Amino acid sequence: MGFLKVIHRKLKTDQGFREALCELPIGELGQPIQTAKYEPNAISLLQWLPGMKNVELIQSTLEPKKQKFSVRKLTGVCAGKTPGNVDVETFLNYGRALRPAHEYTLGNRIGYETEEDFQTNCEYLRNRLSWIAGNDDGVPVIYHRAWDNTYYLVNIDGGNHFAAVYRQCIEQKRDFTFECRIEQQSLNVENCRKGLDGHGLLIVPTPIVEPLAYLLSEFGLKIRPYTTEFQTGKSLLSIGWNYFPKGLQLYRSVCETLPRKSYFNLSRYLLTLL
Repeated sequence: MGFLKVIHRKLKTDQGFREALCELPIGELGQPIQTAKYEPNAISLLQWLPGMKNVELIQSTLEPKKQKFSVRKLTGVCAGKTPGNVDVETFLNYGRALRPAHEYTLGNRIGYETEEDFQTNCEYLRNRLSWIAGNDDGVPVIYHRAWDNTYYLVNIDGGNHFAAVYRQCIEQKRDFTFECRIEQQSLNVENCRKGLDGHGLLIVPTPIVEPLAYLLSEFGLKIRPYTTEFQTGKSLLSIGWNYFPKGLQLYRSVCETLPRKSYFNLSRYLLTLL
């Protein structure tokens, strides 16, 4: 470490902080928020923050009337797991993550190519829809999120079968409809803003979150900032400045110094939803 770097580090200057940031083993973050499944998502991450656990962020109204719903309108499902736990960006990619026939060693393959595959999966969903719904009356509920106009099926099972049917519907111009109830969801803007007030929320690769948190506390936050790994390889970092005036400056330095693809500015993204 050069003499000037030592001085900058000892004096806890902004330049010293930026130089220390450049020494971190920074890699690219990749897709920051998984969207093919309901959890985790951008809004739910706010509830991970200290003091936000029981705060109502989403207001919901369940429509009592049942209606027919096309699987083609789904954005994703609440419960589902891709083979190999592959992170996927869209519901279509979820379907495309299903394994090809030659990778199955047992007889429980979920097909996604032929007419027989489609009819088999549709029959499975129709026969088990009440179980998949996981509620008292057996009628599935679909969340309609008003802030981004997306639809998520609330399910306890059947995610891969829905993904396979969805894939064939999109790629082969088919359709599959089922009866459901819609739950209209909107953001409690005031509570969401409370969670964002005085905090910069960043998603960073897990390998750098601990050394980054240490640097932030070393250069002015006084205490270790809040961090948590919410997805494999991806961690949430909260940089606060309500009680630590230097926090805002440190937050800006992090955003200006780290390579653009090495972090995701969750605060900025959430503010666009509000």
